[in-house]
Amino acid sequence: MKKLNSVDRKIAYWRNKKEWSQEKLATQLQLADWPLSSDIVEKIESGKRRVSEIDLLYLTMILEVQFQDFFTESRPTEAKTGCERLRNFTGR
Repeated sequence: MKKLNSVDRKIAYWRNKKEWSQEKLATQLQLADWPLSSDIVEKIESGKRRVSEIDLLYLTMILEVQFQDFFTESRPTEAKTGCERLRNFTGR
């Protein structure tokens, strides 16, 4: 089966680094008003679902990483202002 996204491993990496389950990540996304269920998180991480730009935006904010960390092969860098960027984007 062809993978539908190229960031699946990076999302799982950052989620695991925070010691979060897929359910916890989904809950955090929902609290930020982005309706992704744990089933959708599983599909994203297994490459069975496409990831939109807005999905990535919310994931960077919730996981507190930088956008480019999903696309680089080098060691990712953590962003210190991820939640602030989301608040600025959503106006909340």
